[in-house]
Amino acid sequence: LCMALIALSQSIFQTFLPVLPIGGPAWLILLKLPAILADTLLMILAARLAHGRPHAIAITASLALNPALILMSAWWGQLDSVYVALAAAGVVAMLDDHPLLSGLLAGAAVMVKVQAVFFLPLLLIRTGFLPSPTGRGAGGEGATQRVPVHKRILLASLRSRRSLLLTVSGVAAAITLPLMPFAFTGQLALVGARIVSLVAAPGWLTVNALNVWFLISGGRGNWGFNAPLLWPDTNPLFLGISPRTLGVLLLTLWCATVLILTHCARHDPASFLAGLLLSVGIFLFPTQSHERYALGAVAFAALYAAAASAVAVLPSSTKQPAISGCQLPRRAGGEGPAQPASVGNSTRSPTSTVLRIHKRVETALLPSPVRGGAGGEGSPQELPIPQSRRSEMLMRAQDFRNWRGFTLYAMITVLVTLNLCWAAPPIPALRGFARSLPIGLLIAVGFVLVAGWGLRELGRYWKSGWDNARPD
Repeated sequence: LCMALIALSQSIFQTFLPVLPIGGPAWLILLKLPAILADTLLMILAARLAHGRPHAIAITASLALNPALILMSAWWGQLDSVYVALAAAGVVAMLDDHPLLSGLLAGAAVMVKVQAVFFLPLLLIRTGFLPSPTGRGAGGEGATQRVPVHKRILLASLRSRRSLLLTVSGVAAAITLPLMPFAFTGQLALVGARIVSLVAAPGWLTVNALNVWFLISGGRGNWGFNAPLLWPDTNPLFLGISPRTLGVLLLTLWCATVLILTHCARHDPASFLAGLLLSVGIFLFPTQSHERYALGAVAFAALYAAAASAVAVLPSSTKQPAISGCQLPRRAGGEGPAQPASVGNSTRSPTSTVLRIHKRVETALLPSPVRGGAGGEGSPQELPIPQSRRSEMLMRAQDFRNWRGFTLYAMITVLVTLNLCWAAPPIPALRGFARSLPIGLLIAVGFVLVAGWGLRELGRYWKSGWDNARPD
């Protein structure tokens, strides 16, 4: 699909602007237009996720002025933002209960760039076909007791199977249709060989990607213009294992850990955080990674910050804000806030599914009386703390999570921007910064630390899922 987008932009140029020179401003704008439109799609997704929140405008503006996106799309003209935007839109469509559209978007992302295949398991998790280890449904709410695995597999709902079928059908259609012309002309094997040949031959440990291989090799394994290949990724490194094989093993372990934690968490923001971590894993662990492979982390970090900042709204009968899924007990005599609608039932607010936040307030920030006390959630009792104090604590917990999401987004943006400027400085003033070994090592360490912090954040959702699945 990348070649199709480039051909389309050139056809538009030759049809409507044949008198203008090739390589001029109009030609460059049309060539880079698909990537710029993809960045616009990311802004729309972030604005939708953060709709109604004070941070909505700030998040959207931060994407519009994001230096990493500007360098990658408007300055460089790479199409990485196209597959990233399609994959992110596929996740949002799945959260919005549109499995066929989600599959089509994710399949199109794979056809733009093969790395998008790592985002497909996210869609499988969100279909709800895989039973939650916490005994809850696809939305992350519902039953509060653990159910044996074999029973949950046998009791998978018809709707979950339908969602799975529609998602797989969408992915298959989006991948099959672009390949049909090559199949009819007998060139399908040539296309497959071309895809494999990009990584089949021995190559550099890293191609300007400041990742773990840059750290391990001390920068000597990085690509250099007309430089000899001194440390190919196919040579044995440890116990006869080559860096290429070790990179694949590390990436597999990383992706499995991220997906398992996301599956256990079953919260909407966790899906975007998982997309961030998968993008970081694609950048950090495989050999021959390029500096632009981390762009997906910027997009998913912005969407995670937008989703984590949203707060569900209670039914119109009450004006009290609440965190979705946090059961608020009634006061004695029936007074007090009503129970928020469960994500899994049909009485929830008609607000779009992507605006729901399937998460729990941090246990450390809320004392046990807020969670129902000894009588359990929903039991009639007098709250030991005032209603205003409880609401203040809920909002404080939400602000604390917002701070972490925005900080993670800012750090990812800074690191990716520095890596791009280190690899290809956009202005002459940065040439002293580019290709500096100490600076490159510091940036690589920053990526590793941020990856660990992101995995810890995902572990918070996982812990919240298990804690809230246990009966009182």
